[in-house]
Amino acid sequence: MPRKSSILKMEANLLSRKPKKISHFKKRTCSCNNNDMQHEIAMIEKILEQTPDIREEKVAALRKAVKRGSYAIHSKKIAERMIKESLFDLYLQIRDKR
Repeated sequence: MPRKSSILKMEANLLSRKPKKISHFKKRTCSCNNNDMQHEIAMIEKILEQTPDIREEKVAALRKAVKRGSYAIHSKKIAERMIKESLFDLYLQIRDKR
């Protein structure tokens, strides 16, 4: 399963694009066509497939720090991450209802 942090960054990148106004239409529309979006989604999927679910070197470093007693817990970072993931989950629920 892909890491949520990677997905968050990619979703934020896609959402940060502002639609461009086209002079002969009153509505604001996205200037991207389906081929561009499909190509970008394919690239994202390829990156996610190549990204390991578990980063063994990070896990090993954390285990070593815990054994030494030098592992520090950063409660603010944990809280921020929990909020970000909750917001992302809400975003996905809203997006899927459309």
